[in-house]
Amino acid sequence: MTTTPIRACRGQYVSKSVLVPPDGSPVAGVDVMPFDLAPSPLRASVYYCDQLKTNCNNCNEADFTDHCRQLAAMGVTHPMSWFDLSALGEEPWITPAFERSLDIREAAGLSNQPLYSRGLMPWNSSGIPKMEAQIPVALKVLEKHGIKTLYVYAHDEPTEEELAAQVPCFQVARGYGLRVMCALEGNSEMGLRVGEGQIDLAILNDVPGVDPVAWRKAGGEAWVYGSQHASRLTYGLRALARGFTGVAPWRFGLLYGDSYREAIYDLRYAETLVRLGGVVPNTDDCNPDEVREEIIDAILKARG
Repeated sequence: MTTTPIRACRGQYVSKSVLVPPDGSPVAGVDVMPFDLAPSPLRASVYYCDQLKTNCNNCNEADFTDHCRQLAAMGVTHPMSWFDLSALGEEPWITPAFERSLDIREAAGLSNQPLYSRGLMPWNSSGIPKMEAQIPVALKVLEKHGIKTLYVYAHDEPTEEELAAQVPCFQVARGYGLRVMCALEGNSEMGLRVGEGQIDLAILNDVPGVDPVAWRKAGGEAWVYGSQHASRLTYGLRALARGFTGVAPWRFGLLYGDSYREAIYDLRYAETLVRLGGVVPNTDDCNPDEVREEIIDAILKARG
């Protein structure tokens, strides 16, 4: 197995493979590039639904810590918090568990600023009084942890009628300084029209008819969380080329996670090239491995 230091110097690191085929032992190795990668130009999130629960075995602190470290290792910076903020203070264990989860996320290398979370947002105006009572409770907890910006999750993938019913709730929440995020699948135009400018972050599928740039022109932003054939390109170079400002797949497994990690690295290589004055190659229906090699060659040439 080839092992390289975290801050490896330029050069080749070579080792004998542990697996020995009948025809001899192959040599495996890695090249360490003579440059540091820039951060991803897109915010890297994920729908992370497991939350720390101190009153039961699902999900205990050890598991939650391990999950957060795995997300950070993948390159995720802002995973969503699925802790129901509307429940803060309802039972003695809830608020301490939420605060502990914030500490664990930060210690693992994840960011809580801004915090993207569920809870607080009712489905229609009948829930506004409860929301207005709970918002100060949530903001007080967040203030203790230095969190200045909170995005709250709206009705998941709403119909036009459901979205229209939530708009008054959006207006009240934004009046308290909160920001609104809403998963709209492919209904980008409907969100712009019915949302009345009250949606700060649209989470969209990369499908025909979705225009992420239109959201930026309207003062918001758009992330991609799926497509008809979600792949490394969906969350990497294609998302960048299409004008999305973030990526947030709604699930990940081992292979899916590997694909997502590589997508984030594609973005980091692309940003490194751009900062050197280069241009990222065309990424429509490309082979991302080949494009990465082109980008690396362009970076090396730009550095002289």
